[in-house]
Amino acid sequence: MDYFENNNSLLLENFSYWENKKLYLQLMEKFVDGKIDGTQFDREFCRMWRVDRDKNYSLKELFDKIEDEKLTELEGFSALISGLFIDCDVFEPDSALREDYEISEKELRNCVKKTLLEIKDRYP
Repeated sequence: MDYFENNNSLLLENFSYWENKKLYLQLMEKFVDGKIDGTQFDREFCRMWRVDRDKNYSLKELFDKIEDEKLTELEGFSALISGLFIDCDVFEPDSALREDYEISEKELRNCVKKTLLEIKDRYP
């Protein structure tokens, strides 16, 4: 894959998650505010992430959707969302079952807080 194809691929990846930015933020805020627990957050976040990851657009759909977006301003968004997916992947709510590499609900909440602040700072 050449540089041009790689950059276009990253822009499209950023856009596929960007479409649901508001939903991701709402979900993160509910978890950080204690309105849902870690298991609920994990389940819903991973569901959203998989749907966005698996999106396929026709060229017409893609051009219609991105016409008003400045894709370069979305740079790095997918990395933040994917990083949070990895945090969810190592989340284990049960301390009796938790392995050394896994994180607790408190640790997951801290990861979500950090990501939420970074998204709000980088993408106001």
